[in-house]
Amino acid sequence: MTQTCTNLSVPYAEEWLLAFVNTVRVDWLSPIVHGITFIGDAEFYVLFFAIGFATGKRFNFYHLGFLLLTSALINQWAKDLVLACRPLSVTPLITIETGDLSFPSGHAQISAAFWGYLALVSKKTRWRLAAISTLLLIALSRPYLGVHYFHDIAAGLVLGGLLAFVFYYWNRAIDRWLTSWIHAIIVFGGSLFVCLLIPTQSFSAYQYWGALLGLGLGYIYNDRLLKLPQDSPPRRKWPMLIYSLAGVLCFYFGLEKLFNLWGVHPAVSYSLRFFLLTVWVTVGVRWIRSFHSRIAN
Repeated sequence: MTQTCTNLSVPYAEEWLLAFVNTVRVDWLSPIVHGITFIGDAEFYVLFFAIGFATGKRFNFYHLGFLLLTSALINQWAKDLVLACRPLSVTPLITIETGDLSFPSGHAQISAAFWGYLALVSKKTRWRLAAISTLLLIALSRPYLGVHYFHDIAAGLVLGGLLAFVFYYWNRAIDRWLTSWIHAIIVFGGSLFVCLLIPTQSFSAYQYWGALLGLGLGYIYNDRLLKLPQDSPPRRKWPMLIYSLAGVLCFYFGLEKLFNLWGVHPAVSYSLRFFLLTVWVTVGVRWIRSFHSRIAN
């Protein structure tokens, strides 16, 4: 899907600042910055939730997942509304697609929502500082890599921070709604309906739609209909983690190559891969583990 971006006017001072940052690039620092920006990539979040759902308390990860996908969709709609081009005055250190949009920064916004929420719910100061430091490092890695202006970063941090505060202060209201599977259907189904009503120029939105549908179905089926326990016994966590990561390899990486080989339309590929991946992480792993337990007994 080809996107048409617009070269918006940028203040001279900001152009100069971006150019200055890119003049201080050093060989030993660039790989570290690449590693930092990876923490804001989709692959990191896929691994994070695959590990989290397999080993942690699932309800907490449903909250984080819904927050993450909400932030990602809002970011995509904002980009489609502004249609701002990436910086042209510097050479990026990572590959970006032609016509890829810049404002607001997705890495900054999603990181501010995700890590900002973790900072708000953390009870220990050192964990709060670690979360805030992580989101700031991810945000600042983007101008260093030459893919965002500083106003892109600022807007992303503000939007993501607002979402983190909204989810934090509405946490109890969300809990009350999601304790009923009928309310859960309304929340996830309504969110998907709104998503489909708003046009987008990016295939990235389809992966968010697929993941949101999988997250909703996983929550309703796993925790509201089956009413499985929130946590797993320690002895079961390692097998579930292995199952979960194996599914990530199959659905995230394997299906991508298979769909490309078959010439599947990117919209179908993105939405179906992330739907299956999310269903696997939220439902499939625990169903297989439960099935094995029944056989063993």
